[in-house]
Amino acid sequence: MYDSVSVVQMMRLKATMEGDVQQANAKADKMESSLIESKHELLKVQEMLEMASKDLEKKVRCQHK
Repeated sequence: MYDSVSVVQMMRLKATMEGDVQQANAKADKMESSLIESKHELLKVQEMLEMASKDLEKKVRCQHK
């Protein structure tokens, strides 16, 4: 059987581990949110680059005519 000190130590350890898991989950959620935000920004930049590339192609074609 467990003595009262061991039970208290196990309860403290469990509480610490649960807190660690909650912190890890919160950090993971924040990282996921940041990743999604970064992906959206990347898509915007890619779209802007594509538009700029098309504009440049048009200008080059107009100069060659």
